[in-house]
Amino acid sequence: EKGVGEAVRNDVSTANDLFVSQLKQADATRSIVVRRLWKLAYRLVVLNKSVVFAKDVAEMYKNQSDEVSRQRRGDTQTQRRAQETIRLLKKTLAKVNGLYEKEILRREAEEQVVAKLRLELMRARDVIAEKDGEIEGKDKENRRLEEDVMEYQSQVEQYYTQIKQSLPGWMAGVVA
Repeated sequence: EKGVGEAVRNDVSTANDLFVSQLKQADATRSIVVRRLWKLAYRLVVLNKSVVFAKDVAEMYKNQSDEVSRQRRGDTQTQRRAQETIRLLKKTLAKVNGLYEKEILRREAEEQVVAKLRLELMRARDVIAEKDGEIEGKDKENRRLEEDVMEYQSQVEQYYTQIKQSLPGWMAGVVA
């Protein structure tokens, strides 16, 4: 440095060159610093944008995650409702099946009763037909008896009339 300082004092042009070179060096350093600052600023901006983008992505992911969770909750609620509905439908179906079976048994019992009643009705008709036949037979017999009685009565009257006519006059008055 002594040499440089003496040379600067002794030689103005060298001093000027030295000053210019120092300015250039300072300018270069400043330029490097400015470039580094710009790079840093660029990186910060990019990083900031990346951070903002990352925040946006994170927010979007969170919203999507919340939506998926909501849908899952909704799906879970829907699934629970569906399972509850299925359970109620199964209970209802079991009750309906039970009622149907009871109705079938009741109808079978009624059909058995109806079959028994039909059988009894057929028997009763047969008995009635027999009785009607007997009554008809008795009616015929009674009519025949009545006819016989009427015929016998007419024969008796004729016989009486003949006897009356064949008796002498004084006896006819006694018989009459």
